[in-house]
Amino acid sequence: VRTVLISGGSVDNPGGGVASASPQGGFEALARDFKAPIVYQWSLGIQRTLPLKLVVDANLVMNEARNLLRVRELNYDDPNPTTGLAPTPVNLNRPYKGYGRITMNETTATSDYRALQLALNRAMDHSFSAGLAYTLSRSRGDADSEDSVSSASLAQDPRNRSAEFSYQDFDRRHVLAINYLWYLPWFKNDTGLVGHVLGGWQIAGITRYSSGRRLNITA
Repeated sequence: VRTVLISGGSVDNPGGGVASASPQGGFEALARDFKAPIVYQWSLGIQRTLPLKLVVDANLVMNEARNLLRVRELNYDDPNPTTGLAPTPVNLNRPYKGYGRITMNETTATSDYRALQLALNRAMDHSFSAGLAYTLSRSRGDADSEDSVSSASLAQDPRNRSAEFSYQDFDRRHVLAINYLWYLPWFKNDTGLVGHVLGGWQIAGITRYSSGRRLNITA
Protein backbone atom coordinates (compact mmCIF):
# COMPACT_ATOMS: atom_id res chain seq x y z
CA VAL A 1 0.00 0.00 0.00
CA ARG A 2 1.43 3.35 -1.01
CA THR A 3 0.81 6.32 1.26
CA VAL A 4 0.99 9.77 -0.33
CA LEU A 5 1.00 13.09 1.53
CA ILE A 6 -0.48 16.06 -0.32
CA SER A 7 0.77 19.56 0.48
CA GLY A 8 -2.45 21.50 0.81
CA GLY A 9 -4.04 19.64 -2.06
CA SER A 10 -7.35 17.87 -2.41
CA VAL A 11 -8.23 14.88 -4.53
CA ASP A 12 -11.70 16.42 -5.01
CA ASN A 13 -10.07 19.59 -6.32
CA PRO A 14 -6.69 18.73 -7.93
CA GLY A 15 -6.12 22.34 -8.99
CA GLY A 16 -6.69 23.79 -5.53
CA GLY A 17 -3.41 22.83 -3.91
CA VAL A 18 -0.64 25.09 -2.65
CA ALA A 19 2.63 25.17 -4.57
CA SER A 20 5.50 23.37 -2.89
CA ALA A 21 9.12 23.00 -3.95
CA SER A 22 9.32 19.66 -2.14
CA PRO A 23 6.00 17.82 -2.32
CA GLN A 24 5.81 14.50 -0.50
CA GLY A 25 5.57 12.50 -3.72
CA GLY A 26 3.19 11.94 -6.58
CA PHE A 27 0.89 9.13 -7.52
CA GLU A 28 -0.24 7.04 -10.47
CA ALA A 29 -3.51 7.21 -12.33
CA LEU A 30 -5.27 4.67 -14.52
CA ALA A 31 -6.89 5.64 -17.81
CA ARG A 32 -10.62 5.09 -18.06
CA ASP A 33 -10.39 3.86 -21.66
CA PHE A 34 -8.10 0.91 -20.84
CA LYS A 35 -8.11 -1.36 -23.92
CA ALA A 36 -6.77 -4.89 -24.14
CA PRO A 37 -3.50 -5.14 -26.09
CA ILE A 38 -3.65 -6.90 -29.45
CA VAL A 39 -0.93 -8.32 -31.71
CA TYR A 40 -1.23 -9.16 -35.41
CA GLN A 41 1.34 -11.60 -36.80
CA TRP A 42 2.27 -12.71 -40.30
CA SER A 43 4.94 -15.03 -41.60
CA LEU A 44 5.94 -16.55 -44.91
CA GLY A 45 8.60 -19.21 -45.19
CA ILE A 46 10.21 -21.56 -47.71
CA GLN A 47 12.47 -24.56 -47.19
CA ARG A 48 14.61 -26.46 -49.67
CA THR A 49 17.07 -29.32 -49.54
CA LEU A 50 20.46 -28.87 -51.17
CA PRO A 51 23.34 -31.19 -52.01
CA LEU A 52 25.74 -32.32 -49.27
CA LYS A 53 22.81 -32.92 -46.90
CA LEU A 54 22.15 -29.19 -46.55
CA VAL A 55 18.75 -27.67 -45.82
CA VAL A 56 18.08 -23.96 -46.26
CA ASP A 57 15.22 -22.02 -44.64
CA ALA A 58 14.08 -18.48 -45.42
CA ASN A 59 11.32 -16.78 -43.43
CA LEU A 60 9.78 -13.33 -43.50
CA VAL A 61 8.28 -12.51 -40.10
CA MET A 62 6.19 -9.44 -39.24
CA ASN A 63 3.97 -8.28 -36.42
CA GLU A 64 2.01 -5.22 -35.41
CA ALA A 65 1.07 -4.53 -31.79
CA ARG A 66 -1.58 -2.06 -30.65
CA ASN A 67 -2.96 -0.86 -27.30
CA LEU A 68 0.31 -1.53 -25.49
CA LEU A 69 0.82 -0.30 -21.94
CA ARG A 70 2.72 2.94 -21.44
CA VAL A 71 2.90 5.75 -18.89
CA ARG A 72 2.36 9.46 -19.48
CA GLU A 73 3.26 12.40 -17.27
CA LEU A 74 0.23 14.56 -16.43
CA ASN A 75 1.70 17.07 -14.01
CA TYR A 76 4.46 18.39 -16.26
CA ASP A 77 5.92 21.88 -16.65
CA ASP A 78 5.86 23.67 -19.96
CA PRO A 79 9.40 24.66 -20.97
CA ASN A 80 10.47 28.26 -21.18
CA PRO A 81 9.67 29.39 -24.77
CA THR A 82 12.96 31.30 -24.95
CA THR A 83 15.43 28.78 -23.52
CA GLY A 84 13.51 25.55 -24.10
CA LEU A 85 14.33 24.50 -20.52
CA ALA A 86 11.96 23.53 -17.75
CA PRO A 87 11.48 26.18 -15.03
CA THR A 88 13.25 25.59 -11.75
CA PRO A 89 12.46 24.34 -9.26
CA VAL A 90 10.29 21.94 -11.23
CA ASN A 91 7.90 20.99 -8.43
CA LEU A 92 7.14 24.59 -7.58
CA ASN A 93 5.95 25.25 -11.14
CA ARG A 94 3.83 22.16 -11.74
CA PRO A 95 0.26 22.97 -12.86
CA TYR A 96 -1.32 20.84 -10.12
CA LYS A 97 0.09 22.56 -7.04
CA GLY A 98 1.20 20.52 -4.05
CA TYR A 99 1.68 17.36 -6.12
CA GLY A 100 4.85 15.80 -7.50
CA ARG A 101 4.91 13.63 -10.58
CA ILE A 102 1.55 12.22 -11.66
CA THR A 103 1.77 9.39 -14.19
CA MET A 104 -1.11 8.01 -16.21
CA ASN A 105 -1.08 4.30 -17.06
CA GLU A 106 -2.75 3.91 -20.44
CA THR A 107 -2.85 1.52 -23.40
CA THR A 108 -1.92 3.88 -26.22
CA ALA A 109 1.49 2.56 -27.31
CA THR A 110 2.20 0.76 -30.59
CA SER A 111 5.06 -1.27 -32.03
CA ASP A 112 6.03 -3.16 -35.16
CA TYR A 113 8.62 -5.82 -35.98
CA ARG A 114 10.07 -6.88 -39.33
CA ALA A 115 12.59 -9.68 -39.78
CA LEU A 116 14.23 -11.77 -42.49
CA GLN A 117 15.34 -15.05 -40.93
CA LEU A 118 17.76 -17.30 -42.83
CA ALA A 119 19.05 -20.70 -41.74
CA LEU A 120 21.40 -23.27 -43.25
CA ASN A 121 21.70 -26.66 -41.56
CA ARG A 122 23.70 -29.76 -42.33
CA ALA A 123 22.25 -33.01 -41.04
CA MET A 124 24.38 -35.42 -39.05
CA ASP A 125 26.68 -37.39 -41.36
CA HIS A 126 28.66 -40.05 -39.54
CA SER A 127 30.29 -37.69 -37.07
CA PHE A 128 29.59 -34.08 -38.01
CA SER A 129 26.67 -31.67 -38.10
CA ALA A 130 26.45 -27.86 -38.19
CA GLY A 131 23.98 -25.04 -38.53
CA LEU A 132 23.97 -21.34 -39.25
CA ALA A 133 21.17 -18.86 -38.55
CA TYR A 134 21.08 -15.19 -39.48
CA THR A 135 18.38 -12.62 -38.68
CA LEU A 136 18.09 -9.15 -40.16
CA SER A 137 15.44 -7.33 -38.16
CA ARG A 138 13.95 -4.00 -37.14
CA SER A 139 11.88 -3.29 -34.05
CA ARG A 140 10.17 0.05 -33.61
CA GLY A 141 7.69 1.46 -31.12
CA ASP A 142 6.85 4.38 -28.85
CA ALA A 143 7.30 2.57 -25.51
CA ASP A 144 10.10 0.20 -24.53
CA SER A 145 8.76 -0.70 -21.10
CA GLU A 146 5.59 -0.46 -19.03
CA ASP A 147 7.63 0.34 -15.93
CA SER A 148 6.14 3.58 -14.67
CA VAL A 149 8.84 3.89 -12.00
CA SER A 150 11.63 4.23 -14.56
CA SER A 151 11.98 7.71 -16.03
CA ALA A 152 13.22 6.08 -19.25
CA SER A 153 9.71 4.78 -19.89
CA LEU A 154 8.24 8.29 -19.86
CA ALA A 155 7.96 10.35 -23.03
CA GLN A 156 10.62 13.04 -23.36
CA ASP A 157 7.86 15.49 -24.27
CA PRO A 158 4.39 14.49 -22.97
CA ARG A 159 2.83 17.05 -25.34
CA ASN A 160 4.22 15.20 -28.39
CA ARG A 161 3.93 11.47 -27.74
CA SER A 162 4.14 10.60 -31.45
CA ALA A 163 7.78 11.78 -31.43
CA GLU A 164 8.62 8.76 -29.25
CA PHE A 165 8.08 6.31 -32.12
CA SER A 166 11.52 5.08 -33.14
CA TYR A 167 13.84 2.09 -32.84
CA GLN A 168 13.31 0.32 -29.54
CA ASP A 169 15.98 -0.14 -26.92
CA PHE A 170 16.10 -3.91 -27.46
CA ASP A 171 16.34 -3.64 -31.27
CA ARG A 172 19.21 -5.68 -32.72
CA ARG A 173 19.72 -5.20 -36.46
CA HIS A 174 21.98 -8.22 -37.08
CA VAL A 175 22.06 -11.53 -35.21
CA LEU A 176 24.23 -14.48 -36.32
CA ALA A 177 24.33 -17.86 -34.57
CA ILE A 178 26.47 -20.88 -35.49
CA ASN A 179 26.23 -24.32 -33.91
CA TYR A 180 28.43 -27.34 -34.54
CA LEU A 181 28.92 -30.90 -33.31
CA TRP A 182 31.87 -33.14 -34.18
CA TYR A 183 32.39 -36.64 -32.83
CA LEU A 184 36.15 -37.12 -32.71
CA PRO A 185 37.12 -40.21 -34.71
CA TRP A 186 40.15 -41.22 -32.65
CA PHE A 187 40.01 -44.55 -30.78
CA LYS A 188 36.25 -44.78 -31.16
CA ASN A 189 36.48 -48.50 -32.03
CA ASP A 190 39.09 -49.31 -29.40
CA THR A 191 37.54 -51.41 -26.63
CA GLY A 192 40.57 -51.32 -24.35
CA LEU A 193 41.63 -48.88 -21.69
CA VAL A 194 42.92 -46.37 -24.26
CA GLY A 195 39.61 -46.46 -26.07
CA HIS A 196 37.65 -45.87 -22.88
CA VAL A 197 39.84 -42.90 -21.91
CA LEU A 198 40.60 -41.26 -25.26
CA GLY A 199 37.68 -42.45 -27.39
CA GLY A 200 34.12 -41.18 -27.62
CA TRP A 201 34.91 -37.50 -27.17
CA GLN A 202 33.10 -34.76 -29.06
CA ILE A 203 33.51 -31.05 -29.72
CA ALA A 204 30.32 -28.99 -29.68
CA GLY A 205 29.47 -25.35 -29.30
CA ILE A 206 27.33 -22.34 -30.17
CA THR A 207 28.86 -19.09 -31.36
CA ARG A 208 26.69 -15.99 -31.43
CA TYR A 209 27.26 -12.47 -32.73
CA SER A 210 24.80 -9.58 -32.65
CA SER A 211 24.66 -5.84 -33.20
CA GLY A 212 24.99 -3.70 -30.10
CA ARG A 213 22.16 -1.79 -28.51
CA ARG A 214 21.51 1.76 -29.59
CA LEU A 215 23.28 4.56 -27.78
CA ASN A 216 21.20 7.38 -26.36
CA ILE A 217 23.39 10.47 -26.51
CA THR A 218 22.61 12.69 -23.54
CA ALA A 219 25.57 15.06 -23.50
